[in-house]
Amino acid sequence: MLTRYNQSVSDRQRVLGTVALCFADPSRADDDVVEAGIELAAWRRSLPDPEGEFLGAARSLLRVLRGRREYDRIMRDLDRPVLLIHGTRDRFVPVGAARRTARLNPSWHTAYLEGRGHTPQLEAPEEVLGHLEHWLGSLG
Repeated sequence: MLTRYNQSVSDRQRVLGTVALCFADPSRADDDVVEAGIELAAWRRSLPDPEGEFLGAARSLLRVLRGRREYDRIMRDLDRPVLLIHGTRDRFVPVGAARRTARLNPSWHTAYLEGRGHTPQLEAPEEVLGHLEHWLGSLG
């Protein structure tokens, strides 16, 4: 199905469709990033199995999410510094799921970016950078 879909749309349509899903406001997409995405999509199409990596990642994520207790244990036991940044208008991972995960490990630093989608690092890079710089500074 994925192969058939990708054969029916141009690389530009595919990238713009992804932007529309991942950004709360697609007009925030940087033109240079969109063009780089189109180049990347064209290159990926030239690979022997262009959807293999994507499907492998999706399957892996589904396996993790099915084992909720194991996921919770891993998050709770994580003993490294974590900065969790999440857009409040993420269509893929509800903000409630991010809040729940953050509660599992209160030592994490968490930032919820109001009105941002699934890829706040692309939608609001300066805002994300501000949180990242602050967090890195707090690490000593």
